[in-house]
Amino acid sequence: MVLQLIILIVLLLLSFFYSGLETGIVSLDLLSLEKEAKRNVKKRRLLNFVTKPDRFFGTILIGNNIVNVLIASISTIIAHNSGLFKAEYTSLVIGGVVFIFGEILPKILFRDYSNVVVPKTFPFLRVSFFLLKPFVAVVTWLNDILYKKFKIGGPHSLAYLTKDDLALLLSNTKHDKTISNPQKEMLEDMLEFNELQAEDIMISRHEIVAFSSDTPMSEVIQVAKDKGFTRYPVYEETIDKIVGILIIFDVIKVGINENSTAGEMIHQPYFVPENIDLNILMQDMQNKKKSMVIIVDSFGGTAGIVTFEDIMEEIVGDIEDEFDQEDKRSDVVKLSQDTYLVNGEVEVDDLIDDYGLELPEGSYKTVAGLIIEMLEKVPSEGAKVIVGDFSLQVMQATKRKIVKVKIKIINNKK
Repeated sequence: MVLQLIILIVLLLLSFFYSGLETGIVSLDLLSLEKEAKRNVKKRRLLNFVTKPDRFFGTILIGNNIVNVLIASISTIIAHNSGLFKAEYTSLVIGGVVFIFGEILPKILFRDYSNVVVPKTFPFLRVSFFLLKPFVAVVTWLNDILYKKFKIGGPHSLAYLTKDDLALLLSNTKHDKTISNPQKEMLEDMLEFNELQAEDIMISRHEIVAFSSDTPMSEVIQVAKDKGFTRYPVYEETIDKIVGILIIFDVIKVGINENSTAGEMIHQPYFVPENIDLNILMQDMQNKKKSMVIIVDSFGGTAGIVTFEDIMEEIVGDIEDEFDQEDKRSDVVKLSQDTYLVNGEVEVDDLIDDYGLELPEGSYKTVAGLIIEMLEKVPSEGAKVIVGDFSLQVMQATKRKIVKVKIKIINNKK
């Protein structure tokens, strides 16, 4: 009787390990394991084994089934000899025990701690494979026949990469000289692209360069020369009532009539919600041949705009032309060790990446947008705001925009 109980406990432990390993192996971080395998023989053996699904699935399948059959048999004998409960209840009692200790608990444990538990229990699985090798070979042969019969590919490898795997792989190439930093940044941006929404990259309403529908064309042309943009939203009364998009090329094509107004040559605007996924928006803009869309908030007001160029820059980085290169040379001037004079339209991201000025990021894109959001208005010259470790003072401004800003580091930790 005692021997039978010991055998039953051993069989339950075997069921525990087989069930746990089935979940644990598919939960392994293969990239980390591959990295460790380069300097650890045991990890190399484990990697070679788990990248051959026919081996470990066959071993686990056969081993677990043999163990479960033996558990059913030995438990029936124990029930019959002990008289603790009727034989007809054996399946119910043992089934519950196996379900809890041979399925639920091991799968939870091995899933959550796969990278620790699987390497420790791998010797057990390796021994099982050699003991059951003839049976595993038969199962593998049957699998291959089925795959060929139905013309489907078999699970010959687990060497697939998830998004998290790719992110980890990129982080591991930090000091690798075979791939350049711009290439790494592009790959990282592509991985993050599917998580972005329109509101994450839009030019906020405070930074939109737009025209009232009755703006004289002479003023439109002058602004276009100053800004260098080719498309401008046109509104009636307020920016929340955009009625069209003015394309400067249309004005040039038909000839400049200074007596006309911005509202006379507009295209139908295209509105999208601010929570639309960026990948969906990109496809939508391609299908509808739209280069600019108006982003609206939950109340129907204008939240911002997104151009197709903005979307592409999220993948490939800044798209610069000769005008961008010329402007950048004078956009940021270092006055002293802790003081900079910048153009209001300089992007916060550029100051962070190129100058190490860790200004806070938000719905705005430019320094002017940051100040306007802080003050909730277009400030006059001399206005100053404190943002974290920085003092931002407006040095030059018009009624419509901030032209120059002096940034001073007030808490220089360098």
